Amino acid sequence: MNRLMTGVILIAWCAGTIAGCATTGRNASLRYKQVVHATGGSGVVFLSMNGSPWKDTQEKRPSRLMRRLEQVSFRPRKKTTIPPKITVVNVKSGYGITIAKRVIPVYSGDILVDALKQELSAAGYTVLLVEKLPKNVGTGIDISRVYANLEQNSALLTLDGRCHLDIKVDMWRNGALHVSHEYATTVSDYSISGQPLLHEELMLKAVRNMMRKAVPDIYRDFSKLQA
Repeated sequence: MNRLMTGVILIAWCAGTIAGCATTGRNASLRYKQVVHATGGSGVVFLSMNGSPWKDTQEKRPSRLMRRLEQVSFRPRKKTTIPPKITVVNVKSGYGITIAKRVIPVYSGDILVDALKQELSAAGYTVLLVEKLPKNVGTGIDISRVYANLEQNSALLTLDGRCHLDIKVDMWRNGALHVSHEYATTVSDYSISGQPLLHEELMLKAVRNMMRKAVPDIYRDFSKLQA
């Protein structure tokens, strides 16, 4: 009887693991819900990720030599696709040794941009998402650094994980960098439902912590500039 029950448990665990891997292969849809309830904001805010305005030195025309080099630069015959935005998960043993690496089609930067847009919009700002901040941007925010470290510790029937998120937020005013803020957070959680749910929940928890730290600072700085 004991052997039979053990076999059933192992089969169920294996089936859940396989199903989890299949789900991870699809694009994960992470839904962020507002956690900071700021009010009273106004005006237009440009929001980008790694999209600070180019400096004048970077806008100079290339030299004659560089133009020649550009003309003979290598061009692949086949069109190359843009690499998907992914996150690498370090799978560790019970002894803390990395035994494998997994790739999930989820990018923390996209979640951060969506979360910050939601929070600032709810506070009263008109948020415009752009790939790069305009050169003479009136009021802009650029998430200039995003670093995420996701770890997974596998056990027989449960999974526990840890997510460390480190970001830098640059605030621009009238075409100049006004102030930069750096934030870091580490969260942990466990799951018996499979890998994708654990990874999503870890990332969402980390982003929520970031918003609780970043939004009050951004709101305070904007209020000072508009005063």
